[in-house]
Amino acid sequence: MQAQAQQVTGYVTDSLTGEILVGAHILSANSKKATTTNTFGFFNISIHENDSLIVSYVGYDKEVIPVASIEALPISIKLSSNIEIDKVVITDSKSLQEKSEMGSIDFLPRKVKTLPALPENLIS
Repeated sequence: MQAQAQQVTGYVTDSLTGEILVGAHILSANSKKATTTNTFGFFNISIHENDSLIVSYVGYDKEVIPVASIEALPISIKLSSNIEIDKVVITDSKSLQEKSEMGSIDFLPRKVKTLPALPENLIS
């Protein structure tokens, strides 16, 4: 007799900050079904009761959760970071150059005479 599949839903977040982990991988250990979390850190997967969820994300420790141990839905999975960064250095590989560009407009002399003049108090 084969175990019946059930829907498992939940959220994946960082264990320290609570930040949602967009694109975390959720994999069935036995059937190799997989999904990823959406922009809200939410996932939904159909999995058998005797299977386990393998949850992973780049830079975090993997979690293995037996489906039989899940008591209520949605589940909340908190992953722990496995990377410590002492310093971040950002460098620019493209040099930026300032450019001054002048615009020009061509006028015929007879058109210049028809342009309005500025008041004397605005001319310095």
